[in-house]
Amino acid sequence: CRKHTNPDKKNVIAQKAIKYLSSGESVFLDSSTTVLALARKIAEIQMDLTIITNGLDTIIQLKDILGIKIICPGGELNNTTLSFVGPSSEKFLQEFFADKSFISASGISLKSAITVENPVQAASKKIMLSNSLQKIVLLDSSKFDKVSLSRVCDLTDIDIIITDKKPKDDYIRHFKKIGVELIY
Repeated sequence: CRKHTNPDKKNVIAQKAIKYLSSGESVFLDSSTTVLALARKIAEIQMDLTIITNGLDTIIQLKDILGIKIICPGGELNNTTLSFVGPSSEKFLQEFFADKSFISASGISLKSAITVENPVQAASKKIMLSNSLQKIVLLDSSKFDKVSLSRVCDLTDIDIIITDKKPKDDYIRHFKKIGVELIY
């Protein structure tokens, strides 16, 4: 089960990521379990946010939190990722713009950039990134040097990468060269 994979790493990342949120912001949150860990931190500190998400678990996590406004698409519910996906969900997401987006992925590599398991997931994440002012990717250290089927974005499309431990030096050099802030 995705929820039980690397929970400690995801919590470390979420603790770092919460510092990038300010009350009053609008935020895209994808349906990943790493971003769900961030949603749990949001629930703990109770800040005023407008959350736009396609993640059912994220909606359930934040639905009763005072100060949180949730906007979510309809569409087809993917039973594996518990996310709303497909053309109607994508069309809905395209109508919104946010201060920040927080997404995760199944792989990051210097050659293939940010990738996920399937094109439907990639499509929603691309929209979230392109429709936000600040683009933040949360990746646990096991995702480095991994490549999945569908490209989400180039590394130059990202503002901040937050991970649980220091990646290899070639990543650090490349992120510095392209202006991506790396938090570990």
